[in-house]
Amino acid sequence: MVGRKEGLPELERLEIVLARASRSKTKPCDVLAELIHDTLGADYRLQNGASISNAQHRVMTAIEVCRTAFLGGHLEQCDQCGHQRNAYNSCVMGSLF
Repeated sequence: MVGRKEGLPELERLEIVLARASRSKTKPCDVLAELIHDTLGADYRLQNGASISNAQHRVMTAIEVCRTAFLGGHLEQCDQCGHQRNAYNSCVMGSLF
């Protein structure tokens, strides 16, 4: 994750995330989640909170927590080298993409 860049205009923060995503094997849905969670979500909610519907809030929250520890997960281990990594569960919305 890129992390929040304080003081940068939204467009510049968006460009940083998209540039990083284009250099990696990041899935588009993961880029969207990163944009909402780390980059634009809080600002968007502050600026537009009164006009965001409950359904829109639920969708943003579902995207933010998708594939995070919030939804739980499991430990995957390579049979050959023994390397381990966390594999977090996806949200229900993942089946829509």
